[in-house]
Amino acid sequence: MAAIDQSSHYERALRKQQYDQRLEREERRQLWTMVWILFGFKTASIGLLVFWIEWDEFKYVIGLTTWPWFVVPAVALTPPLLNRLRLRRMRRRREQLRRAEFDVEPTPSSANAVTMTVLDAKGRPIDRRDGTETT
Repeated sequence: MAAIDQSSHYERALRKQQYDQRLEREERRQLWTMVWILFGFKTASIGLLVFWIEWDEFKYVIGLTTWPWFVVPAVALTPPLLNRLRLRRMRRRREQLRRAEFDVEPTPSSANAVTMTVLDAKGRPIDRRDGTETT
């Protein structure tokens, strides 16, 4: 059987992964730069309004111009937060099922869980997953 040299294939795949990671880092940096610039402009505009507008008018102007800064991030962050909560629930449930089926060692979060070891006729523990005795 002839050996196939796949090093060039792996090299291309590695270069693509590195390019994708670099692109992702740059996009994240650009996003945060834009967010901080917007935050700076918003803070500066509020600072200017404090000096130029009477307090009674200031409350209404700030209320009308600031609400998108609370609603838009809330709408944008809701799906990732819901996904994270779902992921945590699923991981917790998977851990419970794994412990129940395989009787694995308790994790730090389940330190109070009761574990049971099955012994054979000679008093040696039996591995329940494959039915063999452990020595």
